[in-house]
Amino acid sequence: MGTKIQITGTKGELLAALRIMQYYETDCLMQFMDCDDGSFLEWVTLRTDSGDERLDEFSDKKLIEFLKECVGEGEDSGTINLTACGPFGSEICIRPTLFMHLAEAIPGAAFTGEMEEYGYGAAARITAALKGGKLYIDYYLDCDNPTGYEDYIDFIASRISSEEFCRLFRTTEGAIRATAIGNYLDVIWEFRAWAIPFDGRDYDNFMNMTDRACSLSKLEFEEAIKTMVEMGVKDYDTFMEEDYREEDHTSHFVYDPIMKRRIPDRKTYCTVPTVAWLKQ
Repeated sequence: MGTKIQITGTKGELLAALRIMQYYETDCLMQFMDCDDGSFLEWVTLRTDSGDERLDEFSDKKLIEFLKECVGEGEDSGTINLTACGPFGSEICIRPTLFMHLAEAIPGAAFTGEMEEYGYGAAARITAALKGGKLYIDYYLDCDNPTGYEDYIDFIASRISSEEFCRLFRTTEGAIRATAIGNYLDVIWEFRAWAIPFDGRDYDNFMNMTDRACSLSKLEFEEAIKTMVEMGVKDYDTFMEEDYREEDHTSHFVYDPIMKRRIPDRKTYCTVPTVAWLKQ
């Protein structure tokens, strides 16, 4: 879980942005500890000429001096790079609140940010860009579908039926339901957890996984796997690489930081741009 932000603005705008980050690191942490509510950041770091330095170790005087160096004499604006652990807090999945608060504090500036979370059985990523006085958000959230499980199960079901699986693996729906796994789709899903490759090599592991609910020989197992692959069933990793679409789980919206409201119709769709520094 982490956050990266690159901000370009005047000295005043950069200072206001840093105050927001300090607020999330100190005040929000205290609120969470007192009320078990809200979200906060930890270990906010600021990239300087000397390397990454903890924001909470900057005195006001040191912060002003840093911004004077960041926005040189005769220059209108400068750029700062921030990283942080979090946000953490009471919410199950991350929300774009931090980016919205930043945009409200510095609507005339520009920033690009990204935060990611993998945990609580969920995957989430938010990318944001403030430009032209509007905040553009791309929000990938898959709380009910961790690591593409539902997509993979739907994909398998579209390639092989329960009857075809039972015929290939010499079993019955009742025998499969009697195992701890429960149904044929989850049998195929469990290939991943049991590290069973889709090449027919691991017959013994398969038989143990299914509590020997399948009564086929090693040769028959190899042929069943081969036929299943010919029917279009892929292993989980191959499916995620070739077929899984994050876009199906991504929402897009625009936020007006001055009016403090979402713009409901994002007519001109474009994925929020990222900058190379965010990918480092």
